[in-house]
Amino acid sequence: MFSGLSALVVEDVADGGDVVVVSARTRDVAVPCPVCGTPTAKVHGYHRRTVRDVPVDGRPVIVRLRVRRLA
Repeated sequence: MFSGLSALVVEDVADGGDVVVVSARTRDVAVPCPVCGTPTAKVHGYHRRTVRDVPVDGRPVIVRLRVRRLA
């Protein structure tokens, strides 16, 4: 389950009755800078995204994702 989320740390999975809510964040590892490509772990901030995934047990899945802002 949730194999597409392997690049993330799943912090919580909540049963909302008619929906499954997954709270996740990006991993705290060095990644290439989007501007120069040099690996960096420096974070300039965070922002949140909400995405939908395939249904589980016939219920919609919402992923609430905290993403690092690097530049």
